[in-house]
Amino acid sequence: MNATAEWSNDRAMGRVAYDGSWFNNHIDRLIFDNPLRATDAAGLPSQGQQAQWPDSTAHTVSAAGSLALPARTRAFSYVSVGSWLQNDALLPFTINTAIAPLTLSRPTAEADARIVAMNYRVTSRPTTKLWLNGQFKSANYDNRTPRFLEAQHVGLDSSIVNVRNRRQRAVRVTSGTSSTSMRHARPLTFAAVRLGYGREHDDRTFRHFEATTENTLRASLDSTGISWGSMRLQYEHGERTGKGLDEEVFSDIGEQVSLRQFDISNRRRDRLMALVQVVPIASLGFSASAGVGQEHRPDASFGLQDNDLRTFSVGVDASSHGHARARHRVHVRALRHAAALAAGESGSAV
Repeated sequence: MNATAEWSNDRAMGRVAYDGSWFNNHIDRLIFDNPLRATDAAGLPSQGQQAQWPDSTAHTVSAAGSLALPARTRAFSYVSVGSWLQNDALLPFTINTAIAPLTLSRPTAEADARIVAMNYRVTSRPTTKLWLNGQFKSANYDNRTPRFLEAQHVGLDSSIVNVRNRRQRAVRVTSGTSSTSMRHARPLTFAAVRLGYGREHDDRTFRHFEATTENTLRASLDSTGISWGSMRLQYEHGERTGKGLDEEVFSDIGEQVSLRQFDISNRRRDRLMALVQVVPIASLGFSASAGVGQEHRPDASFGLQDNDLRTFSVGVDASSHGHARARHRVHVRALRHAAALAAGESGSAV
């Protein structure tokens, strides 16, 4: 369900909205048979179970607005606050009747999360040759679900297992990104130089790096004054660093202490990309792009260490303006070395 109210005039706009979602699943679990067992025994269950998607609700209230300012400047803002709730009955640890039932810490999930998202943006064109853009985005996922503190659980529906060094986690994530860019155009050659800077900061609860920050610099050169088409050349350099690393967490779960997680490990990345579009006639166009890149994780002794990227694509766009005004597009794309993580062809991994 959605309800929205909006007001606007020539200079400003304001909007408030509510979004609600209710999901109900009348099947709480799937029970399947063991084809090798007809009766339960310790270590040999005759049946297993799998939980299905639980009943849940989501509510979000949001507000957005924009305002025109002097010097051909416009400011935009968006804020939303959401609530995710789920309180289905918890399934037992096992349905193997040969194992003594274990008591759950509570009968229902009592799952509760709060999500706050914000987006602010300012665009400006103070002169005909200069464009300025700034943006800040933030998202906060606050998991308020109470912890589960069971000292035992059932492994593979076969036996009772004592929990050792097991952290009961209520994951919380706070993410914020900001970026600024400037573009300057030269009217004689129709070329534009764009410079940009971006910063992304994430705080995570119960991750090996509890905070990561990535700084990215971008530069590009665009030209649209060519009679036969346009060109773009772009370079990007980024460095991500983490803090709060706790190597004992790896030791507790039996992993190598020099292992690093791919999505939050320290990383240095460089990428270069070129794009060319050729339009010899109004009804026919060609495009081609190519890119090279390299990623390096200096602190990773195990897992992915280096990753080389090579990509290219080609495209053809043809249109006709007959009676039916048909438009046909043929696009052929080839991607090389994009699966470096899976295939290992261009990465150095142990």
